Amino acid sequence: VFYGRSPRPLENIKNIKGPILGIYAGNDLNINKDLPNLMKFVIKYQIDFEMKLYPKTNHAFATVGGVNYNEVCFFLKNFSA
Repeated sequence: VFYGRSPRPLENIKNIKGPILGIYAGNDLNINKDLPNLMKFVIKYQIDFEMKLYPKTNHAFATVGGVNYNEVCFFLKNFSA
């Protein structure tokens, strides 16, 4: 999940093949409001799911030239499969 909402309906997460890496801005309440329900389905379907939440960041935190852009690139480079 990167720059977007969770699948609609959330039940559709069962159709995703492969692991999921969710990257979230801590202050993005519009996107993050779905996280509790998303986690219910991740557990229900035993999805290989990793999540990184960047505290004190806002929506569009990975915009090229943005203040948190390099932090995101470091994480993706060093911790993704």
